[in-house]
Amino acid sequence: MLTLAVLEGKPIQIGQNTEEVLRTVQPLLPRDPVIVEAGGFDGTDTIKVAQFWPLGSLHTFEPVPELFAVILNRISGYFGRVRAYPLALADYNGTSVFYLSVHRASPGSVGGSSSLLEPKEHLIYDRDISFPRTITVQTRKLDDWAKDNEIPKVDFLWLDMQGYDLNMVMASELAKNARAIYIESLFVEAYKGQYLYRDIKKWMLDNGFVLMATDFDEDTIEIDLIVNKRYYGNALFIKR
Repeated sequence: MLTLAVLEGKPIQIGQNTEEVLRTVQPLLPRDPVIVEAGGFDGTDTIKVAQFWPLGSLHTFEPVPELFAVILNRISGYFGRVRAYPLALADYNGTSVFYLSVHRASPGSVGGSSSLLEPKEHLIYDRDISFPRTITVQTRKLDDWAKDNEIPKVDFLWLDMQGYDLNMVMASELAKNARAIYIESLFVEAYKGQYLYRDIKKWMLDNGFVLMATDFDEDTIEIDLIVNKRYYGNALFIKR
């Protein structure tokens, strides 16, 4: 249930642990929710989400071919309940340059900072990550994909799109009517032209969502940025 504090704009504090986030949102969703994950990466969170809602359906999107192959292997035991798509959700249908990231510790693997947007301050705040090459990926609007697949609603969006999250959400009526949206938020221009956390929060509040939880303290964003170089966080918004 919504607490008075949350309704007054005081989000609860949660950690970055996936299970903790899912436990927070679970009571707010039906037993059989339709869930969309954008930025499936290696499928780790995909499986955790699927396990929380055994009666639900989960649709995960990952445009990087080698990562998509990993996800397909991981979801093989969830056939029919979890489906993966080699697409990048976006605010337009077509193709796009996709910037691939690599972490210094794993030079042969595509990293989780890969994005539809060109890196900018990301290169300053996380020097262990580089963006050595690009590929071309297919992009798809959420509502058009849903229409093609006869999916009338989305209850929960789990978004890790490296700066492109709000672009996609703003172009989707399904997203506007979701029960909950868990969204990565950036405090600096890590990618060129991306929206910041304040933009995400304003749009969400303007469209009938309440900020329920964050894994950061809104009052110490600037301090954490300077002291700890923490330039991003995650926020859980729920429909009022």
